[in-house]
Amino acid sequence: MSETRTRERILDVAEKLFSDNGFESTSLRMITAAADVNLAAVHYHFGSKAGLLHATARRRIDPVNAERIRRLEAAVDAAGGGTPPVEAIVDAFVRPAIEAFSEVDRTCLLGMLRLVHGRDVDKAFFEDTFGEVVQRFSIMQDAAPHLGPDELQWRFHFMVGAVLQAFHHRVLEVHPEIADWDPSSVADAIVAFVAAGFRAPATHGAASPLPQENAP
Repeated sequence: MSETRTRERILDVAEKLFSDNGFESTSLRMITAAADVNLAAVHYHFGSKAGLLHATARRRIDPVNAERIRRLEAAVDAAGGGTPPVEAIVDAFVRPAIEAFSEVDRTCLLGMLRLVHGRDVDKAFFEDTFGEVVQRFSIMQDAAPHLGPDELQWRFHFMVGAVLQAFHHRVLEVHPEIADWDPSSVADAIVAFVAAGFRAPATHGAASPLPQENAP
């Protein structure tokens, strides 16, 4: 087995076991047995169990973040190098995730997301993984100048929550009639919902009055 295939096999197995059992309850011995590799292979490719968790998460996240930045840059170009409209910024953030994660097993994805947003990854992981995205998408402050910095951050968290909720299997169990929505339709609905949220008047610490063209 080539080094690349070995690495991908370890990641596939780790993703499934981490999502099913959690980080603490998944041992390297379990992973090596299921992947049919030795412990040295894990240490060679990932350094440690924490390193393996980080690599497992970033295998899914990094391509999405790269596409988010590409689409945001395209939106800036379409705006003549200025600030794109709120909808374009939200679309650049939301749609790559919906498109990429729609083809991933939902149960496995939710398990990994719980780990990434839990206590098993440190602050440095988030800063390294999402730092450029956070910096680039700060352009939203220019698109929604009526929001103070704190409220803008909250609304970004609400946007992330809306994306995560779209993958929750319980949603489709409770409302099976929406299970056949295609990814594009789901993305359209989230973008419309979230963009309206960013355009809504400030409720705390407003930075400036709501621009007339953005008024509801």
